[in-house]
Parts: sequence; C-alpha cells; structure tokens
Amino acid sequence: MNKRLSVLMAVTIVLWAVIYFWPEPTPETDGQSGTTVWFASGQFAGATRVAVASSDFSYELVKVETGWVVLLEDVDEPFLADLAKVEALLTYLETSKPERRLGEKGEQDLAQYGLDNPQAVFTIEADQTWTISLGGENPSGSGLYGMSTIDRGQCLLFDTRIAEIAAREARYYYDLLVSNVAPEQVGRVRISWDNGGQGWEAARTDDDGYAFTWPEELVEHEASSAEMDLFIHELVTMEAVSFLARDTLSEHPDAVPFATAAIWVSDSDEPESEIEVYTNGSEETPYYARSTRHAQFFTLPADAAEKLIRPAFHLRERGVVDLDLSVVARQRLMQGQDGNELVVAKTDLGWQDERSGEDVAGMDMLLWRITDLKFEAEPASALPAEAEQMLSWELFSLEDESVVGLAFFLDPGLPEDQCWIQVQGEDKFYPVSDQLLEDLQGQLLPPEADTIEESDAPAFPSDEVEAGDAVDSTPDGGVEHDTVQEP
Repeated sequence: MNKRLSVLMAVTIVLWAVIYFWPEPTPETDGQSGTTVWFASGQFAGATRVAVASSDFSYELVKVETGWVVLLEDVDEPFLADLAKVEALLTYLETSKPERRLGEKGEQDLAQYGLDNPQAVFTIEADQTWTISLGGENPSGSGLYGMSTIDRGQCLLFDTRIAEIAAREARYYYDLLVSNVAPEQVGRVRISWDNGGQGWEAARTDDDGYAFTWPEELVEHEASSAEMDLFIHELVTMEAVSFLARDTLSEHPDAVPFATAAIWVSDSDEPESEIEVYTNGSEETPYYARSTRHAQFFTLPADAAEKLIRPAFHLRERGVVDLDLSVVARQRLMQGQDGNELVVAKTDLGWQDERSGEDVAGMDMLLWRITDLKFEAEPASALPAEAEQMLSWELFSLEDESVVGLAFFLDPGLPEDQCWIQVQGEDKFYPVSDQLLEDLQGQLLPPEADTIEESDAPAFPSDEVEAGDAVDSTPDGGVEHDTVQEP
C-alpha cells in the first residue's frame, strides 16, 4: 500500500512539474529558450538621449549642460525636463528585464507578436545606441511582446508595466517648477502689484529672520519669520499647470499685468528669478505667467497666483501677547467688570476651581491660544462708543503677582467674527478673532452667564479710556471707527 501511494505521489509531482514548466503555446514560443540577455547595472548612467515614439506621439529627452530638456518636433523651444522623472525612466528601462525569452523570430513571424509595426519604441543613447520595441499583448494579457537590440532577434515577454511607461506623453516629463531658487537660498524677495495695490520687499537678516526693506512705511514693522518662510516656500515651489506658446501675449491681447515677483539669492545685485503674472478675465485659465526659468508662457492655478498679492500686513509679526506659560499658576476670569467670577489654581493634576474644588478642563489649551492671538487689522488707540466689555481674564504667577491681564470687547462696527482685546497696561486695542472669547464664555462660565450685561466700568482700573480719544487707524477691511463720544 505504501509503495503504491509513493508511486502515485511521484507521478503527481512529475505531472505538476511538466504542466508548470511547459512553454506557452504558439505564438508565444516555438520551443526555443535560453537565458535572457539584458543591460548591466549602470549601463545607462552616461545616457545623453532617450527618444520615445508611438503611433500617437513622439518626443526626445536630451541631456544638456544644465540638465535635461524635452524636444518636440513642431516646437522650436525645448521644455525643461524633470530630472528625477528622466532618471526614473532610465533606471526602469535598464532594470526591466523581460520575464521570458521566446526565441528568435524572423521577419515573417513579427506580425504574430505585433512587432511588425511596434506600438512604441524606446531609443537610448548611452555607451552605444540601444532600442526596445514593444508589440502586442500575449493571449492571457499578462505580458507584452517586445524586442531589444541588446538581445537581437529574440522575441521577449515583458511585464505589462512597460506599456504604461510607453504611454506617457511628453508633458509628463516637463519640469513644472516656476522658479529655479530653493527656499533656503532666498536672500531677498520683492512683490510688485500691477492692480493698484501696495507691493513690498523683505530681506533675510543675519539671524535668519526677515526685515521689510520697502516701502518706507513698512520698515518700522517686524516681519514674521514663520509667515515669511511659508510665503517664500509657496512662492519658489509654485508649479505651472500647463505650458503655452511663447507669443501668448500677442495671441491674447486681453491679458493685462497682474503682479511680479523678483527673487534674489544672498546678496546678489540682480534677481536670480523673476515671475510675471497676467490676468485675462477667463474663468477657466484666468492667469498666464512667464519666468526667467522657462522660455514658454504657462498657466498658473488661481490660488497660487493670488498669493502673490497677499498684503504685507499678513506677513508682519502680529502677536498680541508674549507670554511664558510656565509661570502661570492662577487665573481669574470675570464677566464684565463685576459679574460672575471664576478663579482656578494649577495643581499637579491640572486646574481646580478655588471655590468648589472641582477640576476645570481645557485651561491649558486656552492659555496656549493666548500666545497664538493675532490682530486682524491695525490696533486702535481708543474704543468706539458702541463697544461693550464682555470679559476680563487675568493670569497670576505662583507668587500671586499679575502676569498679564486681558479685556475683551464686542463692537457692532467690527466684522462679525472679531472683537477688541486690550492688554493691561497698554493704550492699544487690537481687533482679533472672537473665537477665544466665545470659548471662554462657553467653557469657563456657567450656562446662565452666557448673556453678559454691559459694564460701564473701565477694563482695568489703571487704564481708563478718556472720552474724545481718537482712533488712529482703520482696521483691515475698511471698517472705520468714530471718536468715542461723551454720553
């Protein structure tokens, strides 16, 4: 019995092996086989040209002194090529060793494999000129027939992935970056508006921050390093959507100048990169642009182009409170000047209501948000008569000394999502987002305190507002505030 079972198992194994290793039927093989010959590692490292041709398109990737370019038959000016994408193509072709070698085929056999008129041909100029031709799919659809001069005369079976590579048109390899300057190289940037707005210029400082250098009225204001870093990063990593003809302006006389960006490297006298943006009133492609990096015009996404007219105000340091949160040990929140009061003290576990002894959640987050407050328009030296004080919030140290005091005011003259805030000891009132005020009302005061009565008392006893004081600026958005009137 055991002997018969062993014989049966042996026969099964032999049959399985025969089925598995049996070559595919014609036209995939005529019985010939052998080890596939393919390119050695690094053989395309010195490549200087890659031509891609199909029945639908053709183009060339050519190495030049500054990198790679894309050449099209009917276009005079070359397009800059994305170096990473070109290198990825060369690496793929060099390593895309066929899955099977199906034997030598004569001219009369090529039609069976779709190789009499290949659907795509790669030509690579490296140590010598090589070609890879692609034909049709095999019957199972799992591979693609092809031939290569590295294994001349042999019909090869490639993974179908190579067909996806061959289907990429020239635009896939375009380098879409508008500027040729890296964020860390930027030493100075100037934005000029052609729509009547106020442009600005800022330069990198020795401490790796930024300072406004133009116009004169901006020089006195501190630039926000975080905001400037973000703006510069977005500027120099901006990408075109598509390329246009070089004579785009003559073809579109309705295009008018919109904004210009000039970018200097370190202390260079001349800009390393310039970007000119035009608008044409079109909803589909409203912005055309050109830059010193590209010979062609290109289209820009609307959100990218409109960032160029971001007011310098939004790039200023606009923090309201400079606070070391680690010194805060006690907080007092009061409705108006003499309404409901909440006093909390810091413990090892968090914050605790001094009166009830209950834990109060969310206090650390609210404290952190004080340091994140930014004024949304120029500060005013006095409040409008219609402003009402809603809350006061005072923070104390472990020694019970006042660290900072804040007073919040609502004003119907401000945008709906803003309120005024005054820092104790200062004679300025800052328009800020009212989200912190709303969260303080909702989280720190009991439900019955949500509706707060107007208080006629000053925000802080030592900082009384005199009637008749003038508001010396107009907040962003054109909202004007009158002089405080005598009652």
